[in-house]
Amino acid sequence: ESSSQKLFLFITFGVSGVILGLIFMPRLLRQLDRSAEGEIGSLLLIGMVLLLAYIAQQAGYSLALGAFVLGVIIGDTPQKGQVERIFVGLRDLFSAVFFVAVGMLINLATMADVWHLILILTMVTILVRFLAASVAQIIVGQEPREAFRTGACVTPIGEFSFIIVLMATSLTPALLPPTFSAIIVGVSTLTAFAAPLLIQRAEWISEAIVSRFPVRLLKAIDVYHGLTERIVMRHSGSALWKLTKSRVVQLDITG
Repeated sequence: ESSSQKLFLFITFGVSGVILGLIFMPRLLRQLDRSAEGEIGSLLLIGMVLLLAYIAQQAGYSLALGAFVLGVIIGDTPQKGQVERIFVGLRDLFSAVFFVAVGMLINLATMADVWHLILILTMVTILVRFLAASVAQIIVGQEPREAFRTGACVTPIGEFSFIIVLMATSLTPALLPPTFSAIIVGVSTLTAFAAPLLIQRAEWISEAIVSRFPVRLLKAIDVYHGLTERIVMRHSGSALWKLTKSRVVQLDITG
């Protein structure tokens, strides 16, 4: 199976899952509210999570991808708070198990051997994520100061990277060196520790960058934002835009 086919299947799975979920999931959750007991609703939701995780695995992707798609869908429904209460116990339980499992896989001696790579990749990761998030925010119409403040808050690569690296090392052990997982875990840990410091200084970082912007560049950004606002207002009545606009912003921020 070629890489282009895998990419096509990945996009098809993600897009079709979100679209079908936006159409059917709100109706299903409303029906559960009206006709099902709390325990029955919880079991059905857990069953849907397992079903989507199974479908994702059968398609050749991570178990977490299916659960993530369901979470994206439920996040836009009025029952979001209720679902969060249902899963809060399971979340805490499996979070503890997950981090214990990841911690047992860390080899401190291996991390010490590649500490220089971990430091370099951490700095590159923070810079790239900061710039990518900031520029993306400006592109979708955010004011530069707010955009750079947002960029400073999304620098950690997150715990999901642990899942990705564990899958990569288990599926292709012959292609990846033993230090690969140690590097990723080290970078993820350091970016997590750096995040609070960057968030505390987000205002200062934003002001320091914007104050050095050429006046012409700021004017060009204002003109561009005015153009995008007119385009959005023109399409604000579209049903498709109403369904997808929050997802566009969310993907922009998380990406």
